[in-house]
Amino acid sequence: MAQYAIVKQKTKAQSCAGYVSNIVSGDTKLYFYFGNPVPWSIYPAGTYNDTSPPTPTDTPFVDKQIWDGIIGLKRVTSADVKTGFARVNWVSSKYYDMYRDDYDGATVTGVSLLGEFVNTKPISLARSNSLVLVDDSGTYKLYRCVDNRSLTTGNPLPSTTKPTFTVTSIQTLADGYRWKFMGELSSTDVYDYLTTSHCPIPTTASTATNSGQILSVVLTSRGSGYTSTPTVTVKGDGTGLTLGTPVIVAGAIVYIPVSSAGTGYTYATVTISGGGSPTATATARAILAPQGGIGGPVASLIDQIEPNFMIARLQNSDTDQHHTTRGNANVYYATDGIPDLRYRSIGLLENPYTYATTTVASSALLQNFAEYRYNATLGTVAYADRYTTSTSGISNPVLTVVSNRQNTATTASQLIFNSATAVNSSTNILTYNTHNLLTGDSVLYDNNGGTSVGGLTHNNTYYVIRIGANEIKIATSLANATAGSAIAITTGVGSSHSLTTNVVKNYVGLIRTTEQLIEPLDTTKEFIKTDSASRFYIGPYVTFNGSSSSIVTVGTDVITIPNHNLGTSDSVIYSNGGGTTITTVGSALVSGNTYYVIRVSSNEVKLATSAANAAAGVAIDIIGVGAGSNHSLRYNGTDAVVNPTVEKYSGKIVFAEYRNALARLTDKEKFRFVLEF
Repeated sequence: MAQYAIVKQKTKAQSCAGYVSNIVSGDTKLYFYFGNPVPWSIYPAGTYNDTSPPTPTDTPFVDKQIWDGIIGLKRVTSADVKTGFARVNWVSSKYYDMYRDDYDGATVTGVSLLGEFVNTKPISLARSNSLVLVDDSGTYKLYRCVDNRSLTTGNPLPSTTKPTFTVTSIQTLADGYRWKFMGELSSTDVYDYLTTSHCPIPTTASTATNSGQILSVVLTSRGSGYTSTPTVTVKGDGTGLTLGTPVIVAGAIVYIPVSSAGTGYTYATVTISGGGSPTATATARAILAPQGGIGGPVASLIDQIEPNFMIARLQNSDTDQHHTTRGNANVYYATDGIPDLRYRSIGLLENPYTYATTTVASSALLQNFAEYRYNATLGTVAYADRYTTSTSGISNPVLTVVSNRQNTATTASQLIFNSATAVNSSTNILTYNTHNLLTGDSVLYDNNGGTSVGGLTHNNTYYVIRIGANEIKIATSLANATAGSAIAITTGVGSSHSLTTNVVKNYVGLIRTTEQLIEPLDTTKEFIKTDSASRFYIGPYVTFNGSSSSIVTVGTDVITIPNHNLGTSDSVIYSNGGGTTITTVGSALVSGNTYYVIRVSSNEVKLATSAANAAAGVAIDIIGVGAGSNHSLRYNGTDAVVNPTVEKYSGKIVFAEYRNALARLTDKEKFRFVLEF
């Protein structure tokens, strides 16, 4: 037994509306994701590049690849989505379908948009070419074609007169087309949701008209052999319908005019009789306006148009802070937030989990990367760099860089001085007892409400030239400080001027790839860029020769580690690197134990047994060097890591696009997604 079934257009529209409703209510947490900073020519390589990207496939394997590149996610809100429909533009001399409630894809003929009349069979009114968007000098208006037929031949006409009116009643234009104004797109509709292929439901809708009227009478068969005017009878539950004289061409009825559309019709049947002795009787049916009329408020438009597309528009903004508020250098993922920022993978992801849970996330912003303190041992670390380890191998990257920033907010030391007595205008020397500064240290100058020292500007950064334990000069740059080229300074006014040195902490944001799950992150490993141009440790992780008396200084308890980036009270794990530990009063340092830093300068530290002792300057008394050249201090403080906020591989990717990274806007990028239901 044969069985036939269809999925109704209205069902598709209801599914679309239901999905949008779930996003608005929060029952579905939909996120826009962006990522993949790595050029296509590098991965997956082959014939792909940034002008010819690969095509994503619907496989679990590709889903993992997408996740390995996701940088961040942004929640889709009610303000980001609208329902829409396939866009049909008005173009002169094109053909547009008339309004019919019986398009079925099989028996009812429509027209194509070609420049000549070609029959089509629209599968439904919603899929016909009867809903037309008109660009009226930058104002976009929506019209429904009510009738497109010639009064003399009954055949469709090309549309040559652009509809631009906004009156609510059906208008007949000079080319014979009858149109109904449906609504006008707002500037937001146009700017945010209108695409070249799809149109949103207009924000401003017209008033509904013609409810209960018979809009037209169409011939389902023209018959043949008519020699006189036939009688056309319409039976229905309305009143006031008046028909004109049927038009006969070569014995066939080609057109039946409607003189007065009547009112109150919910059904009508048409019969044709007389007309001489026709060899084949013509048949016709009445086309009724929808209940409530054509057009109307937005809810009525949705019901009539049956939109089965969801249009989403997403944008990263300068205010989108995807992670840490720690320090003074937040990272934003708009186009001006990160140098050389590129997205090559974008899409929509449904119901991801909050990091390390099985709870569906609801935050406005999520990130798929961790941030670590680090110190580079070779070269510089930059956005989109890929790193391996000695065990993973150059061809198997385990990390991708998605941010690199500095935080200079942590005060290492502050020198407060009287500008009248500490400044020697003859020698350009500033005197401060036991300042612990070294040549090249950066300092921030503050006059604290007084008159600035001559040659210095309040709130500017300068560089130290060390003269002795109690004397320094000031330079405008690191190069000048190294060269001994000092600023000429003169006394100011005020006793609370200050020079503040800061700990420069470097942070790197890293995406861990699928391969990283095989090789867990190890902070003692050096990460190597795939072209070997740069290397770094996370932590930071600093090494020194523990057997050298010039590095481990007995008597002063100082350990010299150039550019260590550690601050007072930072907790560190000490390792003897397989050698012999450094000897201290009472015992030796214990490899693997935690100690606390006393920052002496940017190149020198002491160690303390507790954070309190470090803050108080109570250092461990070193009485002997150790053995081995690979001793280390690895930072393990509480701000070492900013964790991801989304659980990797959770949720469902519902839309995926690989894109040309060069096709970008000069301001903040705006992305539009169209999902068909």
